[in-house]
Amino acid sequence: MRNEKLLVQSSLKVGVLLVLVVLGCVPDDSPFRAENEVLKRQVAKQESLLGSLQDGNKVMQQQIDLLNQELRDAKSSMEATKTDAKRLTEQMELVTMPLDQAVRLAESGEMRDSSSALAVLLAERHLRSS
Repeated sequence: MRNEKLLVQSSLKVGVLLVLVVLGCVPDDSPFRAENEVLKRQVAKQESLLGSLQDGNKVMQQQIDLLNQELRDAKSSMEATKTDAKRLTEQMELVTMPLDQAVRLAESGEMRDSSSALAVLLAERHLRSS
């Protein structure tokens, strides 16, 4: 009797399971499922946007690095130019001569320092006009 009772209970359990398997689960069409899908799409869009922003940030950082390198190069070039100018200025010597002779040297190109040649020509023009 006891075995028959267990057999009946087991048969009932198997029958219920069989019915559930055959009928399958009812699809979940609750509003939470729809909201979950909407949220998944929003997260995907935000991840895409974040990826784009990170890529843009990388490009901006590369441009900043290039500009910094150009600035360093320009500074070193400027320092080299200043050093050359200082060296050339230190090599200049003071020569005293009549203005007419200085004008001839400036006009012929024998006066190598352009600033000095310009100063001589402007001084001569100023003295003539006054």
